[in-house]
Amino acid sequence: MNEGYIYVLINPSMEDVVKIGKTERDPKNRAAELSSVSGVPEKFIVVYQEFFEDCTVAEIYIHEQLEAKGYRISKNREFFEAPINEIIKIIYQAPGKKSSHAEIDGSDGYDLLDSDDNEQKKPWEDILAKAHEFWWGSGAEFEDHVKALELYKKAARLGSVEACSLIGHLYQHGEGIEPDDNLALKYFKEAAMLGDWKSYMDIMRIYLIGIRNKANAEKALNMYMKAAADNVFNRDFFEQNKNTCFHEVDSFLRNFSAFSHWAEMECLEIPDITLDMETKDTIIFILNEFIKDLKYNKNSNLYKSHKNSVESNIDKGFGQSLRDHEKEVEIFLNALPKNNKFNNEEVKPKKTGSEQFKANEQKNTIASSSFSFKKFLQLFK
Repeated sequence: MNEGYIYVLINPSMEDVVKIGKTERDPKNRAAELSSVSGVPEKFIVVYQEFFEDCTVAEIYIHEQLEAKGYRISKNREFFEAPINEIIKIIYQAPGKKSSHAEIDGSDGYDLLDSDDNEQKKPWEDILAKAHEFWWGSGAEFEDHVKALELYKKAARLGSVEACSLIGHLYQHGEGIEPDDNLALKYFKEAAMLGDWKSYMDIMRIYLIGIRNKANAEKALNMYMKAAADNVFNRDFFEQNKNTCFHEVDSFLRNFSAFSHWAEMECLEIPDITLDMETKDTIIFILNEFIKDLKYNKNSNLYKSHKNSVESNIDKGFGQSLRDHEKEVEIFLNALPKNNKFNNEEVKPKKTGSEQFKANEQKNTIASSSFSFKKFLQLFK
């Protein structure tokens, strides 16, 4: 990160115009440096300054906000025509502010801020909201996909996971713009880096179906599975909030089932999944609890929400919808590695007699290529 200042400069020879920039040095030194340039009739004066953890990120946020409000005089220049109090409000809301070094006419400058404006907002919120308006033609804006995409990209540069993922889908499916797998991949990777682990599924799909790079598709799939194990198929998470866990499992299964369908349509095999035995056991345990809750626990949130959703669909009854869920589980379990594909699997001494028979029975039931969902359920009854 680049610690430094955001400064606001005025020049008596430039009426109603301010310069807003960044520096890692004392802003007064920067003002003196700019004033020494030939052709500047008057000296620049520092009227406001704030210290930030990352002055580059802060500067992007401030410039984007001011430009969105129509205050920027020229593209790619740091000059703005805006009221000083409006500028200070936006600087004050920028992310990563560490301490105040305000200098405005001898006061601390905060009397220019309304109390309602002091709450910190995510740096991309207003830009993202405006982008949505342009995309859908809502609010006071006319539908304009070009303008919307421009704003989505600004929000993405400021760190919006939602914007990164959304842009990825727009380029992937060609919604309102020309499809471009490479650009879609770029934004899905950014979303994943910002913490959206579900984007790894989109990355995998592009590598497998679009770009046709099986090695990268397999890597993305295993990154997706590792994140799913940490965030969804997690016993601590399950025990602390079973309803939320089941909601995430439901979303995961739908996502994986959809991907499997895409792969089947393209006549492609799902890449190999690599898991350790403990993770596999946890996955099977939580999936079993998920199905039991959906089928038998009529007081659970999962059962109620599922029942309500299918009652609104006259083409599909609860029984058929439940079978769809069971099919999703079966698709996913069939994609799990067989015993010879696990990482770090311990080699255990051979069993004899009845112990060996039971072990073989369980192995054949869970890991055989002709996996039976009914047998899977029977293991836990």
